[in-house]
Amino acid sequence: MPRKPQFLTDRFVYHVTARSNNKEFFFLPTSAIWSLMSEQLDEVSIFYAARIISFVLMSNHFHMLIETPLKNLNEIMNYFMRETSRAIGRVSVRINHVFGGRYKSSLISNETYFAHAYKYVYRNPIQARIAGAVEDYPYSTLRWVTGKEPYRFAVYDVSTLLANRVPVKMTDRLTWLNTPYLAQQNTIIQKGLRRVEFSFPRDHNYTKVVRSLLSEKEVGTF
Repeated sequence: MPRKPQFLTDRFVYHVTARSNNKEFFFLPTSAIWSLMSEQLDEVSIFYAARIISFVLMSNHFHMLIETPLKNLNEIMNYFMRETSRAIGRVSVRINHVFGGRYKSSLISNETYFAHAYKYVYRNPIQARIAGAVEDYPYSTLRWVTGKEPYRFAVYDVSTLLANRVPVKMTDRLTWLNTPYLAQQNTIIQKGLRRVEFSFPRDHNYTKVVRSLLSEKEVGTF
């Protein structure tokens, strides 16, 4: 099946994700992978002008929100995944493929969708039941944003123009991030992020759920 066309932009945000080979755990402990990926994200921030808004590493995949002022998402991700793979191979002394394929991206072009993507990324460890609160998960840039740990690379957090629906006050933001989605809401967001451009389905079966996701109370306006 041919790959879907990708929108290259310097105006909006991408949600980017990639999984390990065969969906197995990475070859090294998550703490080691976190350190190696942080080094490479620092590199792409400097040399490719990548603006990383959020990054969360899981045991066999990662989620990232990123802006690309130079319209160079492919260059950024090709470098990041190639150099991360090489670094993991050197440390683990393995020659197997690290990633199971090409990264996947979804363009986010409005404030409502950005807020849901931001919340979805940071809630990933909660959904996986490996953390009790978003701010407690150690392999997340939210730890740096909340001041729990020093930054390892530049994080632009909500400096994007699309962030108007994300609560500014950190106590409010954490309350919002730690408020769970209903199961159907989470499913719709997952499906939306699989599209080339993030959007909710136009299906009468989901009308009420989509309306709830588009409401100010659900999005996070305080």
